[in-house]
This record gives sequence, C-alpha cells and structure tokens, in this order.
Amino acid sequence: MSEKNPLRKYLREEKLPHFFCSGCGCGQVLNYFTQALETLQMDVEQMLTIGGVGCTARMPVYLKSDTFHGVHGRTLAWATGVKMHQPEIPIVIFAGDGDLVSIGGNHLIHAARRNLDVTVIMVNNLNFAMTGGQVAPTTPLGSVTMTTPYGNEEPAFDVAQLAMAAGATHVERWTTSRPVQCEQAIRRALQHKGFSLIEIVSQCPTHFGRYALKSGDPGRLLKWIHDNSYPLERAEKMSDAEKQGKLAVGIFRHTPNVQGSVSVSQRKIYHLGDSPLSGKCEVAGAAASAPSALPYPQRLTLSGMGGQGIILASVLLGTAAVTLGGLHAVQTQSYGSEARGGQCQAELIIDREPILSPVAQQKDLLLAMFSEAYHKYISALKPDGILVYDTDMVQPEPRTGPTFGVPATKTAVELGNRLAANMVMLGFLAERFGIISPEQLEQIIVSEVDERFRELDINAARAGVALAKKWHEGGE
Repeated sequence: MSEKNPLRKYLREEKLPHFFCSGCGCGQVLNYFTQALETLQMDVEQMLTIGGVGCTARMPVYLKSDTFHGVHGRTLAWATGVKMHQPEIPIVIFAGDGDLVSIGGNHLIHAARRNLDVTVIMVNNLNFAMTGGQVAPTTPLGSVTMTTPYGNEEPAFDVAQLAMAAGATHVERWTTSRPVQCEQAIRRALQHKGFSLIEIVSQCPTHFGRYALKSGDPGRLLKWIHDNSYPLERAEKMSDAEKQGKLAVGIFRHTPNVQGSVSVSQRKIYHLGDSPLSGKCEVAGAAASAPSALPYPQRLTLSGMGGQGIILASVLLGTAAVTLGGLHAVQTQSYGSEARGGQCQAELIIDREPILSPVAQQKDLLLAMFSEAYHKYISALKPDGILVYDTDMVQPEPRTGPTFGVPATKTAVELGNRLAANMVMLGFLAERFGIISPEQLEQIIVSEVDERFRELDINAARAGVALAKKWHEGGE
C-alpha cells in the first residue's frame, strides 16, 4: 500500500478534485508552491492567500490557509489593507495575467512602487483562459485568440520589466517546463522582505493552444513555451533576431534586506508637547475612552458636502479609535458627482473585536451637515438611531429617535473659519457619545492635522465639547 503524498497536508482535500482543465499548468504551479512550503517548513495555516478571478485565482481554494477570493483585479488592494493592519502575516497572491495586469494593472504598479511586503505568483497563460480564450495584455503579437481571429495586433506587456520599472525588489520569470527553477523561485520570494513577483509562463491547452497553435496537446504547447524562452545568462550571446518574440527567463532583480511598506500601527503618534501648540493648549496623554453611549459595534455615517472635511473627520475618528483607544475601525467613503459642493459621506464601523465586513445596512448614528446628504442617508439610520445635524445646514423631518441639533457652522464662523465645523461636530460626538474621549480627539488632531490648522481645529473641537455639555445640562 503506497503512502499518502506528504504535500497533501497543505491542501483542503474536501475541495478536491480541482477544477483545472487537463494539461493546465495551474496544477503544476500549485505543486511547486506546496513543495516550497515543505522545504521551508512554513505553516500554511499561518498565512493568507488571495485570489481574484480566473483559473489561477482558484488556487487558494485548495490551500489550508486563510483565503480571500473576490472580484477581478483587486487582490493587491486587499493585500495592502491586510498588511496595514497586520504586517507580520505572510501574504501570497495567486493571479493570472489578465487578473493582475489588465484590470489589476494599476494596483500592481503601486504595490511595487510601495514595495508592499507580499509575494505575487502570476501564472501567465497568455490569454483570458477561464472566460473563453480572449486576447490578454500578455498575448504574443500576432497570436490568434477567440477575439483576435486575424492575429493580435498589439504588443504584449513584459510584466517582469513593468514590475521592476515600478519598483519591485524581487522579480523572476520562469516557465512550467522548468519545475526546479519555479520551486526555487517561489522559495526565494517567500523569504524576501518586500514586493516579490514570480511570473510563471504556463500552458493553456484548452484555449490558447487550440487557437494559437491549432492544437490542444499540452505537451506540444509546453514545448512551444520552452522553445520560445531563453535563459537570461544567454542573452548577451544571442542576436536581436534570435531573441525576437521570445521571453527571457531567470532572476531579473533581487534586492536583499529591503524594508517593506510600514503599517498604520507603526506610524508615529505625536503628543501635544511635541507640537508648535505647546503652551497654547495643554492636553494630557492619551486617555482611555469614556464609556460609550453607543453599543459596539458602532455603525456611523458622517455626511455633508464636498469641502466640509467629512472624510477627514471620519479618518480622525477612526484613527483615534484604533491608535489611542485600542479598538478596531474600518471606513468606506463616497462622493457625488462634484468633489466640491455635492454630497459626500463616510461610513465608519468601530468595534472592540476585529471587523469582518466594512458594510452595515443600518446605522446607529447619522451625522448630517448638508441637506442633500441628510435626505439621501437618513433612510439607512435605524428608527431608534441617533441623528446629529448642523442646524445651519439641515432641517430634519420629525422623527421618534434621539435627535441633536448642533450649530456647527455658526460656531465655526465665530471661531474664524466655517471649514472648522467638522471639528465642532467631532467635539460634540466625543463628549456626548464617548466614541473617543475629547483628550484623544485633541491628540489625534495634533498628530494628523496640518500644523497651519491645528490651533483652529482644537478650538473648534473644544467648542463642540462645550455644546455637548449644554445638552447634558438640558439645553440646546
């Protein structure tokens, strides 16, 4: 009786058999990856694997790792968010050439530019395989595909060169016909600190082979890929004609001991004593939040018009909750058609526990600083949810839930700048509902706000606190 393959321990056997076509190179790459894990003795259950859409993107489904699997082209955006929150987690992205370089191309450029500490394994099968064999950014010039029956007239991306030009610190390209080199490349990438791209050119007999080579024979396609690539070390001995239409394979760049992008938790939080405001307004060190009047999780919508600083207010509130209050926070935001004058909003969720989704259908609190925004977002406020509105900008409809009118714009104008109304509101929220403490609010203003506006914003926040105290006393 034969023994079980030792690499099976890395796989979710309940997901087998896999869905890859016969002869597809994705199965080979999955094998190379598990071999690398075995050699390095890495715990797959302590890493995150991410896949978007496409044949290659299915690979994480079969691994016993934490996994994200979602929309096309957004793998590096998700990886960036996770790294900002938990930089110590190893992240491996499995993406096809269409997923990574077409709709995901902009994310690739900026992740490489930031030197994000992730490993990207791109299986390049030279076409959009899962959707039927359409032309892709990597399809060779002149190749026939489902959507280029007379041959591809556009030059292909050289993904390795693209990644290096953007700033990637470890870049390799190999082919599935070179299994030893592929496994070694994945090992090097997993051990690299910084942005790693491993491109593996792979056979797609179902689509690319049948269209481009008029053959679905995976062996023939594998040989074609091998014959149309050459090792980097031979490049200087080859003429331009010999290299025409072929891909170089090898280690393109390896920059060791590179510091990857830092996380939010590593950002310095300045104390008020470090700032030019010292002596003008004294604030104690970060105090724990007062008991909140809102239960956790707290689902908030801050809304207004473009130019009122709604997004900034949400960022400050969420950042203070995380960095000073020890809580978890996640934010989404949107604008109307105009960046200035049109409605905008930021949705913020704050909780004591990790937040699994950034979306909440019903909100516990709505902050409304513009009439149009109020009418758009009031329907998402729970019937017993809290409405806080700017009395100078909004005339709310009668409701049964708790409602607080705050003269935020009027107060800001009295302080010298109507644009500080957002800070008046933050001061009110901090004092009245204890989402963060007033002390934490002032400290985060000092840390995050441009020094030109710090004194104004702190004074505005204190005015908001004073208005909230009037509510405690029974006045508006």
